[in-house]
Amino acid sequence: MSNSFDVKTIPFSVTLGSLAVGTVVKCLFKAPTNALGGAITVIEAGASCDDTIATGSSVVLNLLRYSTAYAVEGTLGAGLGSTGWTAGTLKEWTISDAVVDADEFIVLKVAGTVANPGTAYTNEQMAFSGYVTYVMGI
Repeated sequence: MSNSFDVKTIPFSVTLGSLAVGTVVKCLFKAPTNALGGAITVIEAGASCDDTIATGSSVVLNLLRYSTAYAVEGTLGAGLGSTGWTAGTLKEWTISDAVVDADEFIVLKVAGTVANPGTAYTNEQMAFSGYVTYVMGI
């Protein structure tokens, strides 16, 4: 049984480069083994882009749960973003499948395109910062 003192937050920062087309997957966190506490329950999560993304771009962030075999096991939060990323504006996922079992991974999947990748953001790098807040147990 968890209580308010068990709340933990994982900050993350992911630099994606040009992301002209396609999908990028980044591992953010691995849930503890059973011996170290096991499953976690995600309470909330959010992200922001470090720069405003160019008009005509479509970038979507999905927060996924991967199995120990590195296969998609479930969706924690889907469809964050699309168009309208403004620098420093936090967007929060609606958490749909909150439990991450022992030894499973929390993964950030970024899909989409960026119009004019060389000029769409500073230094030709697209970066997202965010957080995942969770409690130990189910």
